[in-house]
Order: sequence, then structure tokens, then C-alpha cells
Amino acid sequence: MLLYSSFFCADCQCYAKKRGRERDKMSLTSKIDKDKAFKEILLSVEPNKDDYYTLSKNEPFSEQYNLYAPNNLSNPQSDSKLVGTAFDYLARLRIGQFIKSKDMKMIEVSKMGFYKLMKRPEYKKRNLEPSQSYRSWMDQMGAYLDDSSIPISNLYEIAVHLAKLEHIKRRTVKKEEILDVDYLLFEPSSKEIIDDLDNLMIVFEEKFMIPKIIKKKSEVVFNPDFGIGSLLVDGADGDLFIDGTLYDFKTTKESIFGKKDNLQLIGYFLLNELAIETMSDELLGYRHIDINRIAFYKARYGEIEYYDVREYLPYRDVRQKIKEIAIHFKDKKISPQSLLNLDGVKKVLVEIRNGEKMDNEKQESKLKDKQLIYVVNNYIIPQKKFDFNEIKTKEELKDVTEGFEKFNQLSEEEIDELFDLIQNGNLGL
Repeated sequence: MLLYSSFFCADCQCYAKKRGRERDKMSLTSKIDKDKAFKEILLSVEPNKDDYYTLSKNEPFSEQYNLYAPNNLSNPQSDSKLVGTAFDYLARLRIGQFIKSKDMKMIEVSKMGFYKLMKRPEYKKRNLEPSQSYRSWMDQMGAYLDDSSIPISNLYEIAVHLAKLEHIKRRTVKKEEILDVDYLLFEPSSKEIIDDLDNLMIVFEEKFMIPKIIKKKSEVVFNPDFGIGSLLVDGADGDLFIDGTLYDFKTTKESIFGKKDNLQLIGYFLLNELAIETMSDELLGYRHIDINRIAFYKARYGEIEYYDVREYLPYRDVRQKIKEIAIHFKDKKISPQSLLNLDGVKKVLVEIRNGEKMDNEKQESKLKDKQLIYVVNNYIIPQKKFDFNEIKTKEELKDVTEGFEKFNQLSEEEIDELFDLIQNGNLGL
């Protein structure tokens, strides 16, 4: 068994010192509410409710949904948020177990909440007891991820504590405020909270953990951030990315269309596009993801509402919105300066604001992808149909399949650029 307590050092100081200067994250919805100009940018590309579709074929955001996990909490105003965050952790942990991932970024925000608590006098009075408790949780989660026979129900109580710590991380805690350490780290959850999580996870297993959504070899990113885009809005991270789709989990009892949630998801998409354009993966440690769809998972209904971003938002419109965002935040002071390599990012941001061609080398590199070239050379140009019997190896099948996927995801402008490169002899075909 892998001991995840080794994930942080003995007194957590190494990581705490590095990350402790980060600002408390403002939710993107809060940023949108407070920043009218930024909101206007998002409103101009707001997804149309009618363009969403569901996996079940039910009408999106409608009364056609079946309510499988009703909210029976006696204190819904306070407990619903706690359940929602705890469910997010459980869902990510279940996926981690399924794909055999040991990426503990799935619990990163709670870890930041724990480090925030560590610096408080309330915590220091407890000596090592709270720290030992957190280590125990890490070990139990590590055992779960390593052993597919362990049920997710073993982690319900831990997930609630992680949710409490995340809420501490995401809000401002005043110096004179006294945090309840027992509540955060030791107090057991009520039976109705545990029962609610159990109902939600039963639905999740049946409706989400299916081959149409996730496979053992799926590309999965937990809590994806959006590089420079996240920094410009004082912190923004998504719930889950799987195979081109950015998911936002909702445990609300409502099935209706939420305008704020809609703007938040399209905001994530644009911030991610900005991260790609500014090469945040090379300069800021951002993990590159290509978002083709955004989706809401309504956990109480087991319904997923999809929106195909690439279909409804043309490439040229995305570029224009990236430019508008870069201009809007031109005076933004990015913090913490000492932890980031910002010079290259700032240079590209200036190019974006000035309307100069963004990321030409990166775009050309995309069009020179080996799998894409293979498909163009062997199928697109000769107009040859795919014949499975001609495939000799798994590697060749993978190259052809992914090459076609990459070709089909190209915009009209990119296809034109691709064939210009071919005509000029720049692809070696």
C-alpha cells in the first residue's frame, strides 16, 4: 500500500511556505458578478440553452428528468453546500480508483485549507493531533486508490472533512475569527449527510461511471486550472476534465437552466484558451487540456447536459474574446510574482492585446502533429476510405484513430492553413 502521508513533509512547512502567499480563491461566478465588463465579454458568447443536449435524450434542463437522490436534509441552507463539495471529492476519488490514478491534485484545495488552518493559533494549541488525523485520511485515501475492492463508502466521513477544509480555503478568515478545529477535523457528520452522499454516489456509479463517459485509459485531469487565465481572475479551477469534456458537478435539487453556471463554464473555456495561447504549460506549469465540450452533471438526477463549444463558437470568435480578456485585464497585478515565470507570458499577452498573430509557432506545431500528418498523407489527400483489415498493429490503429479525431477538430481556418503548408511543401509529404 502506498502511504500518502508522505505526500507532505513532516511539519508541512516546505509546501506551506511555497503556497501560503496565494490569495484565497474567488469563485468565477463571484468575479463575474462583480466585474461587469468581464461579464459582458462572456455574455457575448453565452451558450444557448437550446444548444445543449443530454446523454439520456431527455430535454435538457427539463421536468423530464427522474429525481433519484432527493435532498432531504433538515438544514439544506448550510448542509447542501457541504454535501455538494464532499460529493465532488468522492466522485474524483472514485474516478481515480477506476483509472488507477495517484494524482492527489484531486484533493489539493482541501490541502490548502489544511495549511491555512495550520497557521492559526487554534490549530497550534492542539499540537500534533490534528496533523496526525490528516495523515490518517491521506493513508485511507491512498489505500482506496490502490485497491479496487475497497468501497467508496469508506471515505464518506473523510470527504465531509475535506469539504469543510476547502470552504476554509475559499473564503476570507478574519484574524479575530476563531475557527472550530473540532468541527473541521474531528466532529462526525450527521446520518442524513452520510445517507445523502450514499444516494448520490449510487446514482453516480450507475449514470456516470459508464463506458460512454469514462474508460480505463481516458485522459483525466482533476481540478484543472487555466494557467494565466486563472491568475487574472484571482483563481479559477474546474471540477473535472475527461477526454475533451470539462464537467461541472451540481448537487442542486433544481433541474433548471442556470445563467450564472452557464457563464461560469464558458468562462472556464475562454480562460483555458488564453492559457494555451500564452503557452502557460511551458511557462507556468499549467497542464494543457483541449476543451471541446462543456457539461453539467446533475448528480441528483444522473443527467448530463452537454454543449459542443467547437461547434457553436467559431475559432475566429474565440481569438477575438481572448484578445478582449487580455485587454480587460491589462493592468492586473499577478501574484505571487516570485513563484512564476511571467516574462514570456506577459510578452504574449501584449501581442494578443495589440492584435498581433498569436502563437504562430504553436499553431504550426499543432498542424505538424505526426498522427495528423499520417492521416492526411494516407487518407485525406488520396481520399482513401478507412479499412480496418489493413491495420497491422495497435499502434497504427491508435495513430489513425487519433489522427482522424485531430483532423475533425480543426477549424475551417486551420484546415486552410494546413493545406497551405502542404501546398508549400512545409509538411514533408
